Amino acid sequence: MQKVFLLLSVLCGMTFGITLEVCQVYQPLSLHGTDVVTEFQGSQIQAGIFSSPAVLSGAMPESLISAVGAPYRFAPSDHFKVPESNLLVLCGISLRAAGSEGEVVAVFDLTRLSMPGDVELSVYTVLTLAIEALKKTLRAYQDPQNDAVMVRVEIRGTKEGTASLQSLSERFSTKP
Repeated sequence: MQKVFLLLSVLCGMTFGITLEVCQVYQPLSLHGTDVVTEFQGSQIQAGIFSSPAVLSGAMPESLISAVGAPYRFAPSDHFKVPESNLLVLCGISLRAAGSEGEVVAVFDLTRLSMPGDVELSVYTVLTLAIEALKKTLRAYQDPQNDAVMVRVEIRGTKEGTASLQSLSERFSTKP
């Protein structure tokens, strides 16, 4: 009986050890189905980078990076009921983070890329918006008292027709 009580005590103690943070997360969102357009690189597009609060746990900044690629649904109304708005999710692009020596690697994986017909954007535009959303998210989280984190963006899973997208790979600092 004492062993069971001890085990339960240890397990309960571990559940309270999780740290939850509320963070601003920027995501590349589709505005299709609305009457809204935004300016992007000199063109008007039905997409943009928008922020929302998110409750995150786990390693930072890896959790923040993953949150940029997480599903997002605008609150529905009588005239707008779109089940998914994050362009990365809509296009089958996954985003994950991995630690590396002295930097964090953000990997955009295009292995399952599939552009939906109603998203009238190029893959280049979707990735450019996503990389900008990633930068905004990480810079919003950066504490001025802490050292900057170097982030390396990698584009993986390209094929013959999408190999040029690897040119979007870059390195940046979380301090602007």
